[in-house]
Amino acid sequence: MLCAGSEHDASTQLRIIENCTKNDRVKINSKKTEILMINKKNKDINLQLFNEKIDEKQNIKHLGIERQEKNNPNVENRISVARATMYSLLGAGLHGINGINPLLSYKLWRTYVIPRMLYGIEILNITKTDIQKLEAFQKKTFKQILSLPQRTADAAIYILLGAESIEQLASSTIRQTTSKC
Repeated sequence: MLCAGSEHDASTQLRIIENCTKNDRVKINSKKTEILMINKKNKDINLQLFNEKIDEKQNIKHLGIERQEKNNPNVENRISVARATMYSLLGAGLHGINGINPLLSYKLWRTYVIPRMLYGIEILNITKTDIQKLEAFQKKTFKQILSLPQRTADAAIYILLGAESIEQLASSTIRQTTSKC
């Protein structure tokens, strides 16, 4: 991933990449190289790698994180990934009635679902609304795991499971990442 403040800086960095790859005998496929302009100011940009124009995209997937022009997390996609992970754990008993112990279900949730749902959240601009959507999904799932009606108080599910809210999990992830830098 290449980060630059201007087209000139990006072009300079691409020249450095070209020289380093020649020296190290590494090949970069310029046809697979893409540009994602975050908070772009000018519309027309002309960057080249090995004398081939680099295509500009609206979305790019890098290290499993889908990045968009506005650097917003795709919350609906994250919820669908979490839901798919949860469905794959149904065979292991991650469901309310006749399933495994709710505390063990929570451990499965915490071990498998949460990391997939919050992967890369620390580098994206997450808003309060995004956290509320993720939180609503988690609360609904916890109530299903505990076999409780949807009108049950939110505090009760967190107390019964000893769980943390998405906001707490996201802020601890961000804190851990920034303390390593």
